[in-house]
Amino acid sequence: MKILGVTGAVYGVFRYLLPLVAPFLFAWGAAAALRPSARWISERLRIRLDGRGILLGGRWRRLDGRGIRSGGEPFRRRKDSMESDSGSENPEAQEVRTIGLGPGVVGAAELLAILGILCVFLYQGGRKLYQEAVLLTEQFPVWLDKLDAAVTGACHQVEEMFALRRDVMVYLARDMIAGLGGRIKEGIMPYIMGNSVFAAQCCLGFAVIMILFVIGTMLIIQEWDSIREKMEKSVFSREFKRAWQVLRLTCRAYLWTQGVIILLTMAVCTVGLFLLGNPYAILAGIGLGILDALPVLGTGTALIPWALFQFLRRRWAKGLLILGLYLACYLLREILEAKMLGDRVGLSPLETIVSIYAGLQLFGILGVVLGPVGTLLIREFSRPEEESVGTPEEPRQRSAG
Repeated sequence: MKILGVTGAVYGVFRYLLPLVAPFLFAWGAAAALRPSARWISERLRIRLDGRGILLGGRWRRLDGRGIRSGGEPFRRRKDSMESDSGSENPEAQEVRTIGLGPGVVGAAELLAILGILCVFLYQGGRKLYQEAVLLTEQFPVWLDKLDAAVTGACHQVEEMFALRRDVMVYLARDMIAGLGGRIKEGIMPYIMGNSVFAAQCCLGFAVIMILFVIGTMLIIQEWDSIREKMEKSVFSREFKRAWQVLRLTCRAYLWTQGVIILLTMAVCTVGLFLLGNPYAILAGIGLGILDALPVLGTGTALIPWALFQFLRRRWAKGLLILGLYLACYLLREILEAKMLGDRVGLSPLETIVSIYAGLQLFGILGVVLGPVGTLLIREFSRPEEESVGTPEEPRQRSAG
């Protein structure tokens, strides 16, 4: 009964609560990553003023009639010595003021800088992709002529095989292609017009989520200590710790697994394309590795149409090699993902595959991550607290309040 209750609770959290707090969970992860550097930079940018000098960049600088003069001692020692000298100077000169940026503001600036760099890379990549697409469209007429010649030759072979009149199959194939093109044009325009408003709403919603993500990261960094203190004093402090241990373990394992698989896929694709004599083997291999990491798409998005095109051109050996390259990439991901992810989070390959499949059925593409995470959470909260990975060595007594 306990397992059923925990399973229902995990499903309810993932189904109903997670979409409401997802931006802030990502903000919490970003805050945990950026907080050390944000605090370090904030301390270095802080200026402390009193009647005798300022602390700038971590060094004490004295004030005289000519301006600021560098001193060699840290602020605390100078401050203590001045405090022991109280009464010899004006009391107002002993007042210390601090001017600077808080760690939350610095963390938000770091996050915006990282997002800006990512946007620049995406823009350059999209621009390059657009240029390649333009060059690709210029080759369409040549490819269409070759495809027309291949289809015409196949139709003539069918006519000879069944003793049909010349060009009967050719005209039939052309009529079918023309009708298919007309139906596509008739169906695609209403689809585009009907979904344009939805696309605009999605773009606006994404912009709002990104704003909340940045603001949430800034506030979490600024209030990190108070949030941790509230969590420590909460009656659910143990549950928070156990859930955090599982999430941290799973996220690290997932990122490591995906990184290794992407690198191996790039290497396999580069070697395979080099053996095929492709002059852009390295660039294409890197692109296929990145494509394999994207949800839904994968290397089959590019390799399967390429293999079919080679078959239409009667290049059977090259088509089979490309198809074999796709199968190698597919098996590489399926085997290594289950093995490596399972080893790092403590699940067997079978448990990992079952959890990923169940996650896909319940939550869609996000189930690739939510499935193993949910399995670990169910296992974690179903076992005794003494065996928990998140239980501290010296259990802390919960306060009755």
